Amino acid sequence: MIVDFYVLLDCSVTHLERAKELAPNKQQIYFEIGAAYINNNDRAKALEAFKTAYELAPAYLESRLIYLIGAIYVGDRQVESKMISE
Repeated sequence: MIVDFYVLLDCSVTHLERAKELAPNKQQIYFEIGAAYINNNDRAKALEAFKTAYELAPAYLESRLIYLIGAIYVGDRQVESKMISE
């Protein structure tokens, strides 16, 4: 049996979005959502998820780094410059 990778990605995004509804202030969910969107080749939504995680706790180094790496990956130089200069 061959499993369609993209069907699994869509399913994971659906479940992660539900998790976000249940725990909207949990950063790890946004990190996972961002990763799922990157794997789904939706860079804009990935960066938005990483930004939300960062905004929940800007002092948390991991969220700052993930947001910066996400900005570099998607090619958002404005966010990249902002995150490096802060």
